[in-house]
Amino acid sequence: VRFPGLHERARAFGCDRFATGHYARLDRSSGRTRLARATDAGRDQSYMLWGIPADALEVLLLPLGELSKSRVRELAREAGLGGVEGMGQMGGRQRPGEGQTGAW
Repeated sequence: VRFPGLHERARAFGCDRFATGHYARLDRSSGRTRLARATDAGRDQSYMLWGIPADALEVLLLPLGELSKSRVRELAREAGLGGVEGMGQMGGRQRPGEGQTGAW
């Protein structure tokens, strides 16, 4: 799902906010919502979200942005979620222009 579609669908369902699993943060300290890099620089995915419109940033939640991958896995295990060991092997490591992207 592309981001504009996700935002529109969330509004259609009456959602006040919506979340993604991107490793990025939002800085709301200046009265304006700005995209910020993840705390874990090795997992940062903020570059993938650069084009999100301001109105979508206002309602977006990025719960993984303050967490390390190992902490996310730990929380998933504690919640009883299966498949934790194999999840997101590529996340945060592939940058535009690196590796094979045609299969995506």
